[in-house]
Amino acid sequence: MKKISLLYVFLSLFLLSKAQQLDFIKFYTSLPDFQAYDVKQTSDGGYAIVGGFYSIYGGNFILLKTDSLGNQEWATVGTRFDGLNGSNTILSIEIIDNYYYLLGVCQTSFGGPSQIYLVKVDFLGQIVWDKILVSHGYAGGVKLIRSLDGANLLCAGFDSYVNNSHNSHPWFSKIDTSGIFLWNNLLNFPFPGSAFDIKETSNNIFLCGEGDSLVSSQLYFYSFVTSVDTLGNIIWNYILADTTGHGIKSMLIDSANIYAGEFYGSNAYAPGYYNSGIVKLDFFGAEIWHKIIPNSNSNPNFYLGLVKKASGPIFVSWNTGCVVGYDWSGDSTRSFRDTGAAYPLNSVILNSNNKLIETGYYKTSPGLPYISYLARISDSTLTTIDEYKESDFVLFPNPTQNYLSVFKRRNILNKITVFVFDMFDHEVLNLGYLNEQNYFNVSTLIPGFYTIKFISQNHTILSTKKFIKISTN
Repeated sequence: MKKISLLYVFLSLFLLSKAQQLDFIKFYTSLPDFQAYDVKQTSDGGYAIVGGFYSIYGGNFILLKTDSLGNQEWATVGTRFDGLNGSNTILSIEIIDNYYYLLGVCQTSFGGPSQIYLVKVDFLGQIVWDKILVSHGYAGGVKLIRSLDGANLLCAGFDSYVNNSHNSHPWFSKIDTSGIFLWNNLLNFPFPGSAFDIKETSNNIFLCGEGDSLVSSQLYFYSFVTSVDTLGNIIWNYILADTTGHGIKSMLIDSANIYAGEFYGSNAYAPGYYNSGIVKLDFFGAEIWHKIIPNSNSNPNFYLGLVKKASGPIFVSWNTGCVVGYDWSGDSTRSFRDTGAAYPLNSVILNSNNKLIETGYYKTSPGLPYISYLARISDSTLTTIDEYKESDFVLFPNPTQNYLSVFKRRNILNKITVFVFDMFDHEVLNLGYLNEQNYFNVSTLIPGFYTIKFISQNHTILSTKKFIKISTN
């Protein structure tokens, strides 16, 4: 317990040092090795968090209920299998009439059959029922949403439909609140894959996901968006295919368009990194635009989720701790949060007050357990490109002799050029683009007073900082 307490203190100091970006953050140290995957706001203003335990013993899923500030009220742990090789987790949650519906994946043993299962829990945390929806060689439930009729559930995931096969296909279904299928379907693509998200309009249901296949000894990867009617019949498919790993993880739907967030493999656009992209489609599957967002973070896992604000979509990176805002043209405009940490940030939602709520989990070293958390992002970090503060940029050392370091306090994805001006406001150096951390050689400057200007792509001065160049003698 002392080890867990020290971890809690470390994590608290680490995160709260990130430029006051959080209204609150809560760690659930009483549930070591709990991995949080999804969160929903409850009718009382609190939150319901779901996930599973990372353990060789497997078999456990969890539903955690909190108040509006993330304080734990109760937790329900469900056990499906007790075998050493069992693995089991809940990936998605939905709430209907104060009942919690949990969708997950359970594997009875490594290499054995998998199950898509649905759990119903009442408002006190008591399990009402636990049903197996599908039991095949490779199957799992990934996403669960409430249908527009308000009384049923739409599910998405993957299913091999053959007991011993691991070649799954994107799976989707409509289920009533008793756990009975209204309809059940697969996308019979010529490649195996999985659906990651599902959305509904009055006339259509949209799915997105990924797949891969071997073609003439060459591995191809696929991203897709699919439209089906309200009975589950396929209308159209939008498919991107190439030889680099990628997939569409999440969608936003407005009155006439689909915005799909994706990740791109390390062989495309920036060797060694995963990159992001966003695709805009109309409701007939026609591409309006497709933009690639290079990722400069050295951590290779950069998967996206999407939530919606009036100003534009918000991207969520899976493993770089970053939440970034874009306008409706797909251009980056603001950073909401950037921990700089490598950890799974699994879900971000908007609560009833239009605040961003995030959940995920940490593992600081191989010898310590996973720790899940819930956080609310402060409105003070919702800064637009033209609202950077002097404190966002730090110069060190100052005064300096030869080299000047420039640090960013917040994640800034837009290209910013750094110029040096003398005391008469004449430009004397162009230091190039600002990266995560920059070391600039200013040894050619004569001793004196100088000003650095940080200038955006549209030639707006975002910030100015003064420094002193001293003699090297």
